[in-house]
Amino acid sequence: MSDLESMIQAEQQRLYEVSSLTDEMVDDDAQVLLEWASAQLPLMIGDVADVESKAKSLRRLVRTVSDYVGQVENMPPEERQVELARVYQAASDLNYPAQDNLMPALVQQFDGQKSGDVLTILIAWLEDDSLLRDSLGGDA
Repeated sequence: MSDLESMIQAEQQRLYEVSSLTDEMVDDDAQVLLEWASAQLPLMIGDVADVESKAKSLRRLVRTVSDYVGQVENMPPEERQVELARVYQAASDLNYPAQDNLMPALVQQFDGQKSGDVLTILIAWLEDDSLLRDSLGGDA
């Protein structure tokens, strides 16, 4: 195993060890988010010099998504928009293709959704929002 692979593996393990990353979520949702984040690490880290900064940014994104998903059911729409902007900013720091013009439609989409469904939609938005954009009605 190379130094890079070892470092990535250590950061993947750290995701699961830092319980505060997913404090706001139910266990099943937390597991889904951590598995997704763990799979993202090797895709975003190109060399040893990237490991610490990218892993730190990914942990920030995980914590922000966790906070959002864990509290979205109790947030008024205006607060959902503000907090979703925090998720967007954390994702932008990692160059995810999420589009901010979809945020109003996402906030509306989250009405009445269970936390696991909100998480699934957020992950789709982060990774590739083209299919999500179509389901939300074009440019949204």
